[in-house]
Amino acid sequence: KKINEGRKNILSKITEEEILEIGFGTGINLKFYPQNVKKIIGVDANKGMLQQAHKKINGKIEIELIHQSSESLTFPDNSISAVASTYTLCSIKEINAAL
Repeated sequence: KKINEGRKNILSKITEEEILEIGFGTGINLKFYPQNVKKIIGVDANKGMLQQAHKKINGKIEIELIHQSSESLTFPDNSISAVASTYTLCSIKEINAAL
């Protein structure tokens, strides 16, 4: 319960419409995003987690799922205005590269 309170507290403060979420996993954070979020680019290295995430996508927010490591993101500079990550950075081997 406290973990979900932490997720809600972190994500409810997002003011941007488009978010990159590192460690998207099963999509557990979807219910905590505020209404102003229109698109989430979800990145996760675990394909099985992303397959489970498809079950939680309900069409309220546009979701783009990317199966890859967070250490090797290829987005152009200044193309992402907000990044979210909750309880996942400990699972990334090269944390400095991901950040």
